[in-house]
Amino acid sequence: MVDGDADRQYSLLWSYSEELRNANPGNTCKLHIERPAPTLEPRFGRYYLCFDGAKRALKIACRPFIGVDGCHLKSKYGGQLLIAVGRDPNDQYLPVAFAVVESETKETWRWFLTLLLEDIGDSRWTFISDQQKGLIQTFEEMCGGLEHRFCLRHLYANFKKKFGGGTAIRYLMMGAAKATYVQAWEEKMNQMKEVDANAYEWLMKVPKK
Repeated sequence: MVDGDADRQYSLLWSYSEELRNANPGNTCKLHIERPAPTLEPRFGRYYLCFDGAKRALKIACRPFIGVDGCHLKSKYGGQLLIAVGRDPNDQYLPVAFAVVESETKETWRWFLTLLLEDIGDSRWTFISDQQKGLIQTFEEMCGGLEHRFCLRHLYANFKKKFGGGTAIRYLMMGAAKATYVQAWEEKMNQMKEVDANAYEWLMKVPKK
């Protein structure tokens, strides 16, 4: 009674999308179905949702940064939830768009980002993400005038897993990441090299931007 019938709820996505469009024609709902043969029933493939209010808020009030990430869905049918998030002038999070996809791949990220850019326009945005391979490749192919940066929290989590924690090494990595001019970055990186040459080499492989 609490969870409802998952099978039936998937079959209601057409109606759900139509209700959202009736409430506000600016809402974007994209349902992608799979039907290998005309004799087979259509099956759920992917679903994308972006509310009109979120689009307008992002363009009018938010900083030109969009964080993108994905996570596993632990329901009966599994899949992945992709999301794009903005930050407003009060440092509050603004969920801009969601998508449920079969898996987190280069193809599904391209599908999601293409629809997102159709909704918000493709100028002035800087995207921030972790180092997911499929996502990085997608940005490299799609970017054009878009900028892409790595999320420092994810980057440090990978760094810590490989080289361990400690305030000294963390301070140097964060100092290098937050440096606003080349000389300051070089100073922190040279100190890192003295403390741990392997950590220095690992960080040098990450693009400075």
